[in-house]
Amino acid sequence: MASLIVHGDQSGGNSAPLNRKLLCIPIMQPDPNSPDRNEHMPDDVFFEDRIHIAVRRIFEGSGADVPAQAPNVKVINLSIGDRDRPFSHTPSPWARLLDWLSYKYRILFCVSSGNYPEEIDVGIPHLDFAALTSDEKVQTTLRAIAQKLQSRRLLSPAESLNSITVGATHTDDAGAYQPMRRIDLLPNESMFSPAMRVGHGFRRSVKPEILFPGGRQLYREPVRITATSFQIDQTKVGPGQKVAWDSRQEGELSNFVSTRGTSNATALATRGAIRIHDMLVALREQQREAIPDNLMAVLMKTLLVHGARQADSAKVQIEAALKTPANSRTF
Repeated sequence: MASLIVHGDQSGGNSAPLNRKLLCIPIMQPDPNSPDRNEHMPDDVFFEDRIHIAVRRIFEGSGADVPAQAPNVKVINLSIGDRDRPFSHTPSPWARLLDWLSYKYRILFCVSSGNYPEEIDVGIPHLDFAALTSDEKVQTTLRAIAQKLQSRRLLSPAESLNSITVGATHTDDAGAYQPMRRIDLLPNESMFSPAMRVGHGFRRSVKPEILFPGGRQLYREPVRITATSFQIDQTKVGPGQKVAWDSRQEGELSNFVSTRGTSNATALATRGAIRIHDMLVALREQQREAIPDNLMAVLMKTLLVHGARQADSAKVQIEAALKTPANSRTF
């Protein structure tokens, strides 16, 4: 996430690094029960408390001996979600905490809508699906996704009202790639990611508010030719977004991998918010524009979505897949 915020997707090699420092605060920890030591939300603490303490230390410090860490922060990236708490009707304590912190400190939280790592059942055998045209694959997959919307609900705190919730488009700058027994279920880069969670927010508000590139998410070809379900590919090879990565060799600073997901998209949205902030500061200082500091978060959120649009090809294919005579009047 830090790599994407500071440098963007390095596949194209033409994104300039930010001129600002990035403060990273760990709030998760390795899971001792996971063979890969994956990070998790510990069971012995209220996670809302951990978020509150981290943000308070940024702006106020902790007690008399610990000063504020970075009181000038204007945007916070939160590329995590609670898999055990998909949104349902009422905002979670975590989402309400973000709303309160946003208001108190006048900051913008960029929150990911969440990933859907489960398999996708397209309803037809693998060989028949592979024989479809690209448009037919897209429409078949869209119908399959539409049948499982209940299980694709947003992950808390994506329903936060003051935050901006970010989803992922099925696109990146990686170019051509080796299939390696993987298949693209949605071969249209203007479409949303097949691994993205979707759904309404509180009182049927639009969520996510905006989509940013999240990398092309491929799926593994099933072993049985009659199988109709595809498992998500979680390898760190392209396509995807090229990011800095840890190395087994001490001192190695040039290791890269390709990753995908709504977390990536949220990091790029955060990067965009920072660039908008710098533009607003320049307008205020160079052009004498009256831009109040306490409205910076609102302006960043507004300008992030101002130029958003839905590609015509995506709209056409969504309608072709899901619009019927029965729902045409309300589609």
